[in-house]
Amino acid sequence: MYTNQMASDDSEVYDGGPRLTSVEETASILQVAETDVREWIAAGKIDSVIGPGGEHRLRLLSETHERSGPNQGGFISLQLHAADIDQLTVQEFQRELARARRTAQLARLPETDIDPDALATALARLLVGVAPARLSIVAERGMVWIRDEDGHGAGSDIALMVSDRGVSPDEQARRGAERTLEVAQEMIAEEIGDPWPAKAGELPGGFPCPHAEIVGQSIRLYYGAASAPILALGTISLEEVGRRSR
Repeated sequence: MYTNQMASDDSEVYDGGPRLTSVEETASILQVAETDVREWIAAGKIDSVIGPGGEHRLRLLSETHERSGPNQGGFISLQLHAADIDQLTVQEFQRELARARRTAQLARLPETDIDPDALATALARLLVGVAPARLSIVAERGMVWIRDEDGHGAGSDIALMVSDRGVSPDEQARRGAERTLEVAQEMIAEEIGDPWPAKAGELPGGFPCPHAEIVGQSIRLYYGAASAPILALGTISLEEVGRRSR
């Protein structure tokens, strides 16, 4: 039995199920490709029944939706009946599901002249040099993840941010870099209990603002004032981050 959390808020909800759902609808709910669902059925990770036309139908045991006035919509969660497999296999499937979602998400993004993997790698490299050693900072599939020793943390989705076609490639990269500094600051400050990279009481406003600015053909990264930053991370060459389509 798998639970797929799609949203969490205080909206009024209604519950439904059980019912049978198609491969297409299941893929849409899980935000993966239909081929992924068919492969999981074939591997015995998700149970199904064969419909009158020979198509697979999946047993949706329960579902929860948001309620908006007289209309109902906004899928929140589901449970799918699965084969009798051990907990380790369940955990492996959950990781596989996350990878499949990311693949589907990346496929839907428009092409960009910025290489999100290159930018994520460059940002992770700079942050590793200044963050506490107990934090893990890695680039994974166009994202920068910052995690504590228990594996909890936050991510900055570079691929999503550089897909904004309304701004120039340079601005796409700049925004992605600055947002990553914000995520890093939030995570590190929570970990050490100080308004990183400042100390408690060091600044009137508490947290020094993160900045990413275009200087020539590079992105300059720092926290605090441009003229006298509290922490300067260095620069990332715009040529380094690809300037090419994915």
